[in-house]
Amino acid sequence: MKKQSHLAAGCYWIREGDKEKYLPLPLDADFIPYKQLHHNALHQRRIATHGQTPYDMNILYNFWSHYLVRDFNSKMYDEFSLLAYDDMVNRSSTFGMHRLQAYYHKAFISDFPIQDQVAMDYASFVQAEDRDGEYNALSNLRSAWRNGATNMRNRKKLGDYMNTELKAELDR
Repeated sequence: MKKQSHLAAGCYWIREGDKEKYLPLPLDADFIPYKQLHHNALHQRRIATHGQTPYDMNILYNFWSHYLVRDFNSKMYDEFSLLAYDDMVNRSSTFGMHRLQAYYHKAFISDFPIQDQVAMDYASFVQAEDRDGEYNALSNLRSAWRNGATNMRNRKKLGDYMNTELKAELDR
């Protein structure tokens, strides 16, 4: 008789070789190496219909938005932001931008130091955002900015990249 897993289905980000540390995982779990996921996602993206973000690309965007908070990699971050912007501008697909904005927010509120490039890009993103747009970056940032538990080093670093108008909006 097979032992049924009591864990809910979901997505698990596990480094290769660390699988045993996280047992028991669901019996139907798939293990796909990052390089394979990356290759599949970019292939699906190349052939996708305009306005669509393929399934593996969604997974890759989700992976980047979680992984980069703790394990920053500038090459990976550059690819994440480049593809998210390209999808929005040239493919009319906003999923990547939503995940990028979520990443900016998580990186800011994290206990880990926010990277200079990420802080600069986050400030630029919020400053350029259409205030009636779909991302709500300003309201998310304002909430975290006013939260006394937010990492003060991250707050100072992000503040260094903000213009005076954005700082005033955050204090309203």
